[in-house]
Amino acid sequence: MIHQFRSKNCAPVIMLDDLTERIFAVMQRPYEEKGILLPEQIPTFIERLDQAIQ
Repeated sequence: MIHQFRSKNCAPVIMLDDLTERIFAVMQRPYEEKGILLPEQIPTFIERLDQAIQ
């Protein structure tokens, strides 16, 4: 399945299931069919993704 993430500030991001599941697991956030990432959550999610890359 293909997942599309949209924002008013940038172009849509399209990902396949496996990548979407891995990213959400690293962010420690359950994947829901519809949902939002709040601006105040973004720094924590970025930090977790950075740590996973290191």
